[in-house]
Amino acid sequence: MNECLFLAHTLLVFFFILLALRLGKEALTAACALTAIAANLFVLKQINLAGLSATCSDGYVVGSMLSLNLLQERYGGEAAAKAMATTFLAILFFALFSALHLAYIPHSLDTMDPAYQTILTPSPRIVVASFAAYLISQFANLSLFALIKRHFSQWPLALRNLIALLPAQVIDTFIFTLIGLVGLVASITHVMAISIAIKWLAIVTLAPLTALLRKVGSYDKLPL
Repeated sequence: MNECLFLAHTLLVFFFILLALRLGKEALTAACALTAIAANLFVLKQINLAGLSATCSDGYVVGSMLSLNLLQERYGGEAAAKAMATTFLAILFFALFSALHLAYIPHSLDTMDPAYQTILTPSPRIVVASFAAYLISQFANLSLFALIKRHFSQWPLALRNLIALLPAQVIDTFIFTLIGLVGLVASITHVMAISIAIKWLAIVTLAPLTALLRKVGSYDKLPL
């Protein structure tokens, strides 16, 4: 049951990303930020996938990755960089105001504060994990990509990109899980295995998706 629901969940995220693509650069940037916040918020819910412990956030991580990929493909590197800066600002906003929200003394009749405390208390730790994982994995990705380009410039761009991204996502998952999730999930190894598998699958499938979008000829005429 969870496997089917997770597949439908991921496809629904993809669908909304494609709707954002039709609306333009600003909508794609918003989609990137929203999926990143959703990933940080929902990462604490644990589920079973194929007999392994996983979290509910990987679909949103894939969506954020797809948003950036489409931004770079359609609008260039500068737009993707601005989207990343916007996403960082949105995550920082979420962490800061989550802490402010928890600082209020609840009314004696309030029944929701314990739920907010449970959900939002780990947010600063998770945000720190997100920033650390992103910065280190992106440095590894760019360094490896530059190395491959220097020595194997004759290889297709898609192949060089693939070789650089796959290990970078392992680094990203490893750092985020160790900093953000130790003590919060049942099985760190299960969460890592599922996250890496889903991210690798997304990276491999993004290349033909980009090729398909190019075949359409115009991003503004997608059949949506």
